[in-house]
Amino acid sequence: MANAERFPDVGRSWYEQGFARALATLAGSFQGLAERKLLRVDDPLLAANHFVGLLLWIPINKAMYTGDYRSTPDELERFAVAAVQAFLSGYGPAHRSGARTAQATGSTTHKSLSKVKAKAR
Repeated sequence: MANAERFPDVGRSWYEQGFARALATLAGSFQGLAERKLLRVDDPLLAANHFVGLLLWIPINKAMYTGDYRSTPDELERFAVAAVQAFLSGYGPAHRSGARTAQATGSTTHKSLSKVKAKAR
């Protein structure tokens, strides 16, 4: 990032071959979830950017601005759960009786993340 202005081809290539591809893949997944009525998404690529921004904003900024910050696994899990809750508040499906509550979404999200963590061990 610091040298993108001096080496624009390197920065552009890194973005296009890395980050942009990850966003496109995530956008495709969000489109599929929207088609199944599991998300409300008009612009899947914008939704992917929102999700990644929510997920990475806190740890990346702490690392960037302090130079030596290291997130703990518990912090990263807390950041991830909060990111999913916020994302689903805006993009999650609405129930017949109204929108999902952040508390209900958070409980489900935390259980799902715990299952993923247990399988990874």
